[in-house]
Amino acid sequence: MRASGNIIVTPKQGLNGIYTVCVVLYYDANSSDPNADQPEITVSFFRKRNNTRLDNLRLRRVSLEPLPFSNPGCATARNLKISVARFCADIQLPLSQYAEQGGYYVS
Repeated sequence: MRASGNIIVTPKQGLNGIYTVCVVLYYDANSSDPNADQPEITVSFFRKRNNTRLDNLRLRRVSLEPLPFSNPGCATARNLKISVARFCADIQLPLSQYAEQGGYYVS
């Protein structure tokens, strides 16, 4: 199976320290790999300075849709079928734990 995607972290408006984390994955819908239909995934938060894992967050799948192509005829001729899966959850990231100047990353 081939998959690619991105992670989006967005602050919740009016809620200090609360964020929505979403992962958008693009799967080859022609694949028979069962991982393409998983109901949830886990992301981890790491401190950049020493790569220490601070938190894990389970994200539930909130949507699974076909990717619309701008040229459907071309996609059909090449048997291209891509599924877009979106996984999201909210998390509180307290400033007492996430205040390091060097920052953090999510993977």
